Amino acid sequence: MIKELETQLENTFFNLELEPRNIGLFIEYIDTLRKWNRKINLISKKENDIVASLVAPSLLFFKITEGMLYTNIVDLGSGAGFPGFVIKIYEPDVKMIMIEKNAKKCAFLNYIDATLKLGCEIVSESLFDIKKSKIGAVDIATTRGVRLTKEIIEEVKRKTKSKRLIHFTSPSIRLPLVLERQIELDFISCKMYGL
Repeated sequence: MIKELETQLENTFFNLELEPRNIGLFIEYIDTLRKWNRKINLISKKENDIVASLVAPSLLFFKITEGMLYTNIVDLGSGAGFPGFVIKIYEPDVKMIMIEKNAKKCAFLNYIDATLKLGCEIVSESLFDIKKSKIGAVDIATTRGVRLTKEIIEEVKRKTKSKRLIHFTSPSIRLPLVLERQIELDFISCKMYGL
């Protein structure tokens, strides 16, 4: 199983034309996610091919941000850690803040963060309470499959220095923002919006 996972990850990096990095950490993350998912619902059962359906689309972050400078990112509605942990594992020097309101998912995020020694800041908070957050200005905000309200988008605008939101979602979903770049991979679209 581990060798198969390693091969899947190597193929994913090759197909996305990304340098393979930290494959051991990715394997440990995915293996732990599978174990936890048997007990608590972290990811959908239809996302059983974690590399193809969750890791690969999250790695699109590095394709869509080519040429951009950033040091700190906030991941809104982190769930099981996509794209936040994928970004942090691939690029360990980035400062990652992960916001998730679900207590069980936060427990998982904290466990992975501590086990893999990633150094993320995990915030147990609803996106609707983001105004109350102590999160300072960040370079980029990311989110995957989260329904973003006008209020949340306005707060993200205030908290991002570069005024960029990267949204991982279905290709058919559009936000009422200026679309700057878009990359599609199978059924997932990675869109960068100017705020």
